[in-house]
This record gives sequence, C-alpha cells and structure tokens, in this order.
Amino acid sequence: MSSLNGMDPADIAAAIAEAKADPARSERHPHLVAEWTGADRSRVRIDGKTLDVSGPGHLDAMQLVLAAYAACIIELIATHATLMGLTIRSLELELDAHFDVRAYLGLEGPAPGYDRLGLTARLCADGITDEQAQRLQEWMERASPVGATLAGGLQLRPRLEIVREPAAG
Repeated sequence: MSSLNGMDPADIAAAIAEAKADPARSERHPHLVAEWTGADRSRVRIDGKTLDVSGPGHLDAMQLVLAAYAACIIELIATHATLMGLTIRSLELELDAHFDVRAYLGLEGPAPGYDRLGLTARLCADGITDEQAQRLQEWMERASPVGATLAGGLQLRPRLEIVREPAAG
C-alpha cells in the first residue's frame, strides 16, 4: 500500500521508528518572525511561508489559535486512521470557545485567554470498529501538541526591546 488518505503509511512508520531509535530527532525548534503591517494587522513568516493575520479577509490571532487546534486534531486523526488502515470518507471538526477581552483592553476582568473550548470531531471511515474509534479518541485527548499547549504548562517569556533610531546629526 503506497498511499492511504493522501499519506504514505510507510513514511509514517519510518518517522515513528526514527523517533523510537533517537528521541532527539523528534524535537522541533520553530522560529518565526512577525511584523506589524498597519492597524491591527501583522505578517508572520516561518520556514519560507507567510501568513497575514487580522485585518479584512484574514483570521485574527485568537481565531488562529482555534484553527491551529482544529488542524492539529485533523492531522492527528488522519495520521492514526491511516496507520490503522482506515479509509477516511469525511472528517469535520466543530469548535466552540469563549474568551473575554476586558483585560486585553486594559480593563478589570478575567484572564484574556480562552477559558472554555469544546471540540467535536465527526469521522466517517470505512469499516471503523468501536476499538479503533476509542483509540482515536484517546489520541485526540493526549497526543495533540496544540491541545497540550492550550491545556497549560507552557513557559512564556515575552520581552519588549525598544529600538531607538540614531540621533540626527
């Protein structure tokens, strides 16, 4: 079998074997650069890819958090369904979340991040068993890097550097 669900199961198995043999090979160290492009908009560059954030026609930062979580869960389900030999007919996610912007606006209020996030995945896969569905549910609960990041424990280290233009003269 060379391709299933647009993936090569042998490639996935090789990545798993590589991570087992040398755990350091499974570490990732992304670095991105974001720049202000006017109003509330920014442009983010990472690994040769560019994404415009906020402004007309673009997702804002908080929407991107939800999009990242949804995309991570889809990738996770698709990868493990492929390893199980399941042909995916459809996979759709719905997320519902809540956050309050008062602290962001400088007002008294709760922490400015999401305080509730619900996700429902709807998977149609040929011949999926209850056991396979349970395994996919467990993967969703414990193996999403974005989900783990959202759940807490991330060490944030924001730092503001002031750049002064050289004095005229």
